[in-house]
Amino acid sequence: MMMLPDLTFLSPLVLGALAAVPVLWWMLRVMPPRPKTVRFPAFFLLKDLSTNLKAAAYTPWWLLLLRALIVILFIIGFAEPVLHQSQNLPGGTKGEVLLVIDNGWASASGWKARQDKLKEYLQLVRRSGRPVIFLPTAPSGEDGHVRSIGPMAAEEAEAWVDRQKPQPWPVADKEAADVAQKILSGGRVSYAVFFSDGLAAAPELLNQVQTVVTDDTVNNPYILRQDSQKPGQSGFSLERLHAALQGQPLQILAYADDGSVVDELKLDFPAGKTEYAFSWEMLPELRNKTARLALREPVMASASLMTDAQWRQHPVGVVANAGQKEGRDFLNEVYYLRRALEANNQMSVDQLDALLKMPLSALILPDSTPLTAAEKVELLDWVQQGGFLIRFAGPNLAANTGGDALLPVPLRYGQRAMEGALTWEKPVALGDISEQSPLYGLTVPHDVMVSRQVLADPVPEVFEKTWLQLEDGTPLVTGGKMGKGTVVLVHTSAGPEWSNFCYSGLYVEALQRMISLSNGISDYRVQTALPPLLLLDGFGIPGTPDSRTMAAAVTADQEFEPLPQTPPGLYGDSREFKAFNLGAYLPRMTALKGIPESAAVETYSKAEEVNLKPAFIKGALLLLLLETLVTFWLRGVVAFAAVLLATMIFSSAPAVAAEDEKDLVSGIYLAYIETGDQDIDSVSYHGLTGLGQVITARTTARIKGVVALNPDSDPLAYYPVIYWPMSERQLGLSVTAARNIQNYLSQGGMILIDTRDRQFGDGEGSSTLGARKLRELTQNIQIPELMSIPKDHILTRSFYLLDDFPGRYVGGKLWVEKEPSPRHDSVTSVIIGSNDWAAAWSKDEGDRNLFMVEPGGETQREMAYRFGINLVMVALTGNYKADQVHIPYILERIGQ
Repeated sequence: MMMLPDLTFLSPLVLGALAAVPVLWWMLRVMPPRPKTVRFPAFFLLKDLSTNLKAAAYTPWWLLLLRALIVILFIIGFAEPVLHQSQNLPGGTKGEVLLVIDNGWASASGWKARQDKLKEYLQLVRRSGRPVIFLPTAPSGEDGHVRSIGPMAAEEAEAWVDRQKPQPWPVADKEAADVAQKILSGGRVSYAVFFSDGLAAAPELLNQVQTVVTDDTVNNPYILRQDSQKPGQSGFSLERLHAALQGQPLQILAYADDGSVVDELKLDFPAGKTEYAFSWEMLPELRNKTARLALREPVMASASLMTDAQWRQHPVGVVANAGQKEGRDFLNEVYYLRRALEANNQMSVDQLDALLKMPLSALILPDSTPLTAAEKVELLDWVQQGGFLIRFAGPNLAANTGGDALLPVPLRYGQRAMEGALTWEKPVALGDISEQSPLYGLTVPHDVMVSRQVLADPVPEVFEKTWLQLEDGTPLVTGGKMGKGTVVLVHTSAGPEWSNFCYSGLYVEALQRMISLSNGISDYRVQTALPPLLLLDGFGIPGTPDSRTMAAAVTADQEFEPLPQTPPGLYGDSREFKAFNLGAYLPRMTALKGIPESAAVETYSKAEEVNLKPAFIKGALLLLLLETLVTFWLRGVVAFAAVLLATMIFSSAPAVAAEDEKDLVSGIYLAYIETGDQDIDSVSYHGLTGLGQVITARTTARIKGVVALNPDSDPLAYYPVIYWPMSERQLGLSVTAARNIQNYLSQGGMILIDTRDRQFGDGEGSSTLGARKLRELTQNIQIPELMSIPKDHILTRSFYLLDDFPGRYVGGKLWVEKEPSPRHDSVTSVIIGSNDWAAAWSKDEGDRNLFMVEPGGETQREMAYRFGINLVMVALTGNYKADQVHIPYILERIGQ
């Protein structure tokens, strides 16, 4: 191995070929041979004749220098020059290399950095010519045990690293230590490295390696937990492994079932803290849509929280007798409760025995509903088992306070009257809500007046249980625990008899807040097995269970533990399911310590090593192209040189060269807008090419080709539909480009905008990268009002009958124009989605699919093709399918 300052040649023997460069120079210098002089008597007959053919008498020195430089660059490139070469692995070229890798839930934080570091080590392994053995420390999802992989060559190992993902369960470091001991005892391993996730590891494992790779920046996992100490669903805590020196902004997103973002919460994790408690008060309609909460960055299963019926379903029952159920008069308490609850809750009004048989989250007991002694016992038992009771006061309660067990605080006998002929008191307004109250944050109206109430005995516990009070300090709402459940008492009536509280917005908001504090209904009230429904991967993304995994059903009485047999996720069926979230079953994190002094410690930061071989080879090829052009030029073959130059320039472009206008009108072309990102543009080209082949094979339409468009300069009117993918590096549109796109839409063109992120959410609240880029690029374009595609839209039946529109991914919403213009046959001009359709359509020259589709495989790809066909059919034929609804009337009018 040959070394210069900061430069190393991995194959220095190749540099010996540089000695042949002078010989090559001489050979090129003497060719072509010098012309010979031959005496010919008739020479004077040809003396004055001329010819256009010229032959070089010698090679110009600068061309010789160019050719020599090309050879030198090739020789240096094949000698594999490396700048700032990393130190070679100990052990020389003998033995095997053992790479122990933490791949449990905590490794999802900075997973890309871990893969990059592994590949750096594999480069060193490849140079030494040694095989490598991998030892993931998390149990395998196929058999539940820690197993080694290998030995294998470094080239094969790099492909293995690319396929790996973190597992959504903890590592089994002690079992990994036993496996490592067996491997090392064979005597074949000469070097062992441990790639840590930053959490505490078994000393038996640390003592067997020579190098430990750990980094506080990369190894900083997060755990999102729902706070079980607080009632309701608004309390959460976020834990991280390492504290930061300054506040760290974070973002938590709420996802719906289809993967769209329905809400977001921005946090500022305090400096110097490893745990942060926070609350998230969602609107009821948003909370009921939420299927998963997840930290935006880093993406990991421990920071993802799936919801079940306890989160979204809070059905409430109002206890009423037969007369109250049907009563609609303004003095009926049930009337006001119904009006306050029916908009945002699943509500049932019935007698107590019927309600106790239902899966209810909360019960409301108005004072006008009498209960028998047996019913009070049943209701008390329901509360103590975990029920949530909201009770209102009135004349019946005021006259029967003694011996009533369904009260959060002791009450005085009778009622307090603040208006009437026998009292000097006046009605009292509401007071402020204390910060300790579950109702804190609600706005207190100044016009609510209470004229009658039941009074609590002024014992010390009353002040702790007061949720809302009057201006004079007397409690209006009290609440407290009773067994496993909760009882809340409103010290006035549910109707207008004792106050005008029922007329206020606070009445509705307070009831909603109280109901949200309930625990929700249980999914399985009988002892039964819960089959896996949706399981989280290591990045916290839900997916259907893989048949190769060993995920099994969970019984209702089983102590859940995140393992390969029971990964975190949803268990049950589509009607009844229960969420088992990883964060709820993880202990507090402990940082890695106890690294032996004999072990070297490295970080996950990239090495300074730079491989210069590609640069030298690329430079040599460019100079070789230049030399070829110059040679043809010197020989007078100018036209051939120009054709060769044009061919080499345009053959590397992924898209079809721009067609002239006459050719564009002679056939159907699909088009896409160039983003400037070669990878994305290549996917767009191959995707539309694949879609065009399928359309040509299955329909009477013949797709002639695919064209890449620059909206600044290219005409757009020739294309029935234009595909526009979003790219983070895409530059903003110029005024000319925006005007051209606007004109295209105004003239009846159709654009499919693909944000490619599966998470395009509702309205301005969407915060995905693709959606933000979309708003940036279209700020000078007038996009019509959009809506989520209805079930009867023309795109669902223009060729195939569809009810979903998957691409490479599923779940993203499809948005279409709400009120398409009749001038354009009522066909939507803008379609926006996020499922990365071009990737699903992409095929290479060998008709092979370029990308996997997740999670539905080839069935999902077929549905993606069908969506593409429907899209092009709508663009080509308009809304003709919608006219078929008139066929019966047309046939009737013509007498058929």
